[in-house]
Amino acid sequence: MATIHRDDVESAIVLALAAGLRSVGSDGMRTAVAAGLGRLARRFSRAKRESIDEAIQSALGDSTTEQEQREISLGSMAGVWTELFALAAGESARANCEPCKVVGMNRLRSSLAKGNGAILWESNGFGRRWIWKRVLKENGLPVFQVHGPLNLGGLNLRGPTPSTLAQRWLRPLVYRWEHYFVGGIIQLGSDGSLAPLKEMRRRLEGNQIVCISADGVLGDQRLEVEMLGRRVRLAKGLVTLARNSGAPVHSVFCLPTEDGGCETVIEGRFYVHESGKQDKATGQALEEFAHRLDSHVRSRPGLYRNWHQLAQFQEAQQAPDS
Repeated sequence: MATIHRDDVESAIVLALAAGLRSVGSDGMRTAVAAGLGRLARRFSRAKRESIDEAIQSALGDSTTEQEQREISLGSMAGVWTELFALAAGESARANCEPCKVVGMNRLRSSLAKGNGAILWESNGFGRRWIWKRVLKENGLPVFQVHGPLNLGGLNLRGPTPSTLAQRWLRPLVYRWEHYFVGGIIQLGSDGSLAPLKEMRRRLEGNQIVCISADGVLGDQRLEVEMLGRRVRLAKGLVTLARNSGAPVHSVFCLPTEDGGCETVIEGRFYVHESGKQDKATGQALEEFAHRLDSHVRSRPGLYRNWHQLAQFQEAQQAPDS
């Protein structure tokens, strides 16, 4: 394990900025800084800008003008900073996120009534990730968040493994911020350890809620689905966990509303437990999630932060399953 990676310095500067804005307590300031950084990223990050523009054109085509596509791109780039600053701000940003209406809370409670816990599938790149988790926590339904081995508050550490600096200093700082929103964090490693899986199973057996990003690019066994004009590959392990634990699965999306605040939608269950139809159920569940995410992104494309990663999905498509 390296003591420090070249990009750790950049990450440290970014987190220092987020920590500084945490103490400001002004949502207007955080929004302005995020917008400015988004404009700088679009101007100077040529490769990322080109990936975003190509993906937007591929997905939306002639349904949007060139100016609209540019605004979508700027929103995507600024959104990365918006989410990081909201994560760092925690309690100080609370007033700017109210009210947060939750649609489908009864669905989640009904699933938990079965006693096998519940799994929530979210997108790691669309809408608001943190607000709804705080709302559930305050309603006695804390979420246990699963993170990939290279996660850093919406930023990605460089692989194949995080440096000593990232593991001992940068990530603990981010996770201290995150604990305001969640009941706990389950960290996946890069060594193939089964400990995180056992922790997920333990939480579900305790009738608790586990949240996983369903649209990540990691996962040894994946299934191709159609999403945003691409053939992308989603991890089959998402469904395997649900099937083996008996936990119901819901997708959840949180979007800002035009008149302020946010609306969270806990959507209907995925059916992954049909006996004798495991492969079919897996495919249908992943295709349904991709369809739901596709629909949400097309309705609010500027809130999607992962346009550039669609190219990574295409690259992953060329790699064989392990």
